[in-house]
Amino acid sequence: MIRLLYQIGRADFLERTRRYSFLITLAITAYVGYTFVPPPDAHYLTVALGTHRGVYNSAWMGSTVALMTSAFLSLAGFYLVKGAVDRDRTTRVGQILATTRMSSALYTVGKTLSNLAVLSAIVLVLAVVALVMQLVRGEDMQVRLWPLLSPFLLITLPWLAFVAALAVLFETISWLRGGFGNVAYFFLWMSILATGAMTTSLFGTWQALADPLGVSVPLNSMIESCKRVYPDYKETDVNIGYSILEKERIATTFRWEGVEWSAGILLARFAWLVAGALLALIAAFFFDRFNPSRESARVKRLSPENGGVDPAEEIPPPSRHSHLSPLHPEAKAFHLSRMVAAEIRLALTGRSRWWYIVSAGLLIACLAAPANISRQWILPFAWIWPITILSSLGCREEQHETGLLVFSSPGALWRQFPASLLAGIAVMVLTGCGTAIGNIRGGDWMSLAAWVTGALFVPSMALALGVWSGSSKLFEVLYTLLWYIGPMNQVPFLDFMGATSAAGDQGYFLYYLASSAFLIACAFGGRRRQMRLCA
Repeated sequence: MIRLLYQIGRADFLERTRRYSFLITLAITAYVGYTFVPPPDAHYLTVALGTHRGVYNSAWMGSTVALMTSAFLSLAGFYLVKGAVDRDRTTRVGQILATTRMSSALYTVGKTLSNLAVLSAIVLVLAVVALVMQLVRGEDMQVRLWPLLSPFLLITLPWLAFVAALAVLFETISWLRGGFGNVAYFFLWMSILATGAMTTSLFGTWQALADPLGVSVPLNSMIESCKRVYPDYKETDVNIGYSILEKERIATTFRWEGVEWSAGILLARFAWLVAGALLALIAAFFFDRFNPSRESARVKRLSPENGGVDPAEEIPPPSRHSHLSPLHPEAKAFHLSRMVAAEIRLALTGRSRWWYIVSAGLLIACLAAPANISRQWILPFAWIWPITILSSLGCREEQHETGLLVFSSPGALWRQFPASLLAGIAVMVLTGCGTAIGNIRGGDWMSLAAWVTGALFVPSMALALGVWSGSSKLFEVLYTLLWYIGPMNQVPFLDFMGATSAAGDQGYFLYYLASSAFLIACAFGGRRRQMRLCA
């Protein structure tokens, strides 16, 4: 059994790492790791205790890079490894595996190990970067391997093992497999970060157990060392992430020698490894073994009993003598409105009545609420709600393998492409028009201009990312990040929809208007490239 488990994980790991995209991922990882260690005269910090940081010795370098890795790789890494089960589903390899004696638990655990191996390779690159950056920064040239590597082994990897298993679990649960699961994980990740921030008042075993990211394990020790050197330092002034210092202000340093790993802390971190293993076994319970008999409600509605087509029905032989009459000129004419309506119907196919009920509720709330409340709080939710519809723009043909059919139609580039874009804009207008009406009633024309820009920018972004990536995942991740950091946190220059008054008054929407034109051009070029490849 262990040998079979090893072969499952190894085969999947090699399949992923033998791509140029994986080498590009490692190169990007190395650059990101470089930014985790700011130069001594830099005006930003990544692990900041007020305006203080540790001397760049092995302990500080290892813990700093490990903490940043735990935070950011647990988000980006989830989306990177999620798709292992779906790959077997789309390539039909899963149906072959399902006929073997391999158990569901063995399969899900093997996929979890493969996910963990991919994430571990990235962690290894970051550990090497931490070692190199210690020598490059040159504040302490004595390399001590255990203080440098132990944070990666005991803080980062146990948490990433849990993330690897969680990715498999999301793939085995049908309603978490797609775009909804991608968005749901982002909010889960945010709540986990908040949980880690609340555990700083705990100590020892309980601290390591309650904090899945392990951020608070070295943090208390860092705070104690900092307060010994700077007694006026407030221990609540802690930031993990990119924090900007004031102009002409450089961080002051103190010496920190690393974490004292007690048996309780080690057991608590090991508990997260066990939790990941249990999660992989739980995923086996939801795993359908690629069984086509477990049909979705949508497939059942199309069954022969409900008026659908029976695939087993005998097809009559083709006639030897056939004659095709020429198309009527009216049939060859292009009707943009019909094409847009067809694109909207395709986008809305399979939506439950609850989706429409929530959309109607958000629309009514936008109309009924005061203009500023509608703009700041309701519109962001109204425009995140259709994310799974927008994410299919540009990649629906590849997902359903209809590209050869669609791209070979007459004038597809000049007909279907603008229809897809207009369909996305129509969805944005329909879901957020309540706010636009409020802006018109209040005479807030700058906010209305920002709203119009947002209704154009989001579909343009979805179309460009869908065409070039061939997947809905990239848009779902980037759009959720931008939505959360910008409109939800009231950051004007990242507010693409006019949720803040400053976004309209200060003209930030003009940047997104220009970005929309650029994204449309990129999407157009990508679609033309796709059509040439299909020719």
